[in-house]
Amino acid sequence: MPSESVTETLEDLKAGVEASDTTAVKDAVDELQAEYDRIETSEQVLLQQAVAARDKTSLSRERRQTLDSLARTTASVSLPRSSILTFGAYYVTAPEQVDDSRIIETADTLADEESTLVEHAEQAEPIVEDVAIPPTLAFTELVAPDAAQPKGPTFGIDVTVQNVGDETTESVAVSAASDLPLSPRSADFGALAPDTTAGATFEASAATAGTFTVELSAEGDDADTVSESVEVTVLDKAGYVDRIREDLDGAMQTLGEAGLPRGTAKGVESKLEAAIRKVDDAERFVERGKAKQANNMLTAAANVLGAALNQLDAGSNGNGNGGGRGNGTGGRNGNDDREPGLVFGVVESLIDEIATAKTAEL
Repeated sequence: MPSESVTETLEDLKAGVEASDTTAVKDAVDELQAEYDRIETSEQVLLQQAVAARDKTSLSRERRQTLDSLARTTASVSLPRSSILTFGAYYVTAPEQVDDSRIIETADTLADEESTLVEHAEQAEPIVEDVAIPPTLAFTELVAPDAAQPKGPTFGIDVTVQNVGDETTESVAVSAASDLPLSPRSADFGALAPDTTAGATFEASAATAGTFTVELSAEGDDADTVSESVEVTVLDKAGYVDRIREDLDGAMQTLGEAGLPRGTAKGVESKLEAAIRKVDDAERFVERGKAKQANNMLTAAANVLGAALNQLDAGSNGNGNGGGRGNGTGGRNGNDDREPGLVFGVVESLIDEIATAKTAEL
């Protein structure tokens, strides 16, 4: 069921942007993401029930139009939801590069659509409850890696299917098709009673880099086949090294805009430069097909970045303005402890990315 609290959180996000308060914007983005995660399953269940009721039962024209309205509104909120989360996250890390009016306009548009979705859901629910819905399958959870996966190691795609109808369906199965080697290729669940779920994990490992589509289909006796697809990006070691090099350049830019005390800024800058040199060395070893030596250079880069984190933490021990994670609420360009916290987060992410890169095959 859609939530009215989403519109309240969008107002908080707008207020944060208007006040140039990156902390308030971050809090609002985090709340929105958590709320969307919470209501995703219930929204999908209601949508699939509405579609099944509309297509498989005798309804008045007015009731059919109500269910059609829910389907259209559910589809229409997808893009603005994704946009507001993207704009909000970008605003937190680089507010000066985001057009305030654009993010506020997107929030206003989304708030109107969220309110309409709540209204249409409230109108559709009694119709869905009043009709007998035949066996109807729906993917209520589809968890695929949202970050690039390294070439070689195994990763999983988790699938949950639910019978959202009012009758049991027999011989339920989910199949997966992709250029990726998947295990298993299908999962059999047998009978699925109303309101019950079944889940499976499809494991994959890529021998080549690229972007792969995984097509998933669920079918059962007396239930229409439903399909979903996910995309997974796989990077080899060269791809990760290129990305890390770009992210280091971004870290240098973030450092320059952070307002750190001069001594701390110079010390962290020298460590970022040293990490760049190590990553450049890793790139040369990758080009020569020497994975072990490349990993040694990546380890050295991570060690240098760890020293940068220590320096940021040390700088925060005095007056709170020198570095560290920070939780201040200052404006965009002020010397508060919020901006150094961004530097800390960027460097932490780089260290995590290097750890993943070391697991990737050439």
